[in-house]
Amino acid sequence: MSFLTEQTDIEGFFRSNWNHTVIAFDNVEFNPSIYEEWVRFVVRNGNARQSSIAGDNPGFRYYGVIYVQIFTRANIGTGRALALADLVTGLFRSASVNGIQFKTPSITRVGNMEDSWFQINVDCPYYREEF
Repeated sequence: MSFLTEQTDIEGFFRSNWNHTVIAFDNVEFNPSIYEEWVRFVVRNGNARQSSIAGDNPGFRYYGVIYVQIFTRANIGTGRALALADLVTGLFRSASVNGIQFKTPSITRVGNMEDSWFQINVDCPYYREEF
């Protein structure tokens, strides 16, 4: 599996299963000011290692993390942002997409931003094998 296929598969899985807010994807023009809430979706590749030494066809394991940054309007409480975080964690917890295995998601409260948004981040590590 190529890095392009990995990215496409992960983004496609999220796009197909997320209908709660608009999604801002990495390196795609987006204007958040016209929305009441939205999420930014980022796939970040991590380390890789050789996982087997099977002759001419060794195995490799690639690691990464997906980040879903949740933005709701500031000063309305944390409830809606946490509800969206629950939906994200439920979607990715132990999910498998075309050989990409997701692990347990975590959330981080970022808080109120200067531009009138409240932010909570969900991060979910994953890995894939290549033989």
